Amino acid sequence: MQVPSSGRLHISQARDKFFGIRPWLLQLRPQRWVQQPTCACLRQNSVIADVGDGPCDAPEARASATSRRHALSLLAGSTVALTSTAIDLVVPSTAWAALKDYNLDPSEPIEEVAVQLGTEDGQYAFIPSTLEFTAGKIYKLKLRNPSTSTHYFTAFEFAEKVFSIMVLAGDPAVEVKGGIQEVALKAGASATWVFIPIKPGKYPLRCTVKGHDAMVGQIIIKRPIQ
Repeated sequence: MQVPSSGRLHISQARDKFFGIRPWLLQLRPQRWVQQPTCACLRQNSVIADVGDGPCDAPEARASATSRRHALSLLAGSTVALTSTAIDLVVPSTAWAALKDYNLDPSEPIEEVAVQLGTEDGQYAFIPSTLEFTAGKIYKLKLRNPSTSTHYFTAFEFAEKVFSIMVLAGDPAVEVKGGIQEVALKAGASATWVFIPIKPGKYPLRCTVKGHDAMVGQIIIKRPIQ
């Protein structure tokens, strides 16, 4: 599903991503679907984020920071048990939950990483071309396109291995929530992708605009230091 958030930006979403795991391998209990903006239901591996059928600020929709960190620590582990009994996690809208509550270590600062898509003089390049993240930490990836061309931040394999919290775009900012596949920035556009890397590995980064084949990079998710 493509969700345009401004005239200069569009975000491709897949709301039912299973981190590359085929959904028929999971025996999940029936979910209660509700209409936004009350709440949303996210699925990540065997962890179900089911906010129920009440408003997001209702008592039953308020998860403790400890619960969020516990569920994310399960996701960040190298082995996540795929069982028929899913783990229930109540996740409120981030409008009510501070981003620091998603940190596995509450004392850790939220890190910001900036990347430029293209250059003012027309070069097709990601600057920097290599991005490094640590599994289990929360990041704000700040995307900016200073060029006169549209560029895509496309990293499908990487997008399947992170827990996306939101994308912020525009001023005042518009929040786009759910699974993110890619972000397209037209000339002069910017956006911030907030996520937690889950699975360590190396993932390709590219711009999928026709004629931009040379615009490539690499994203590395490192294992946390024990």
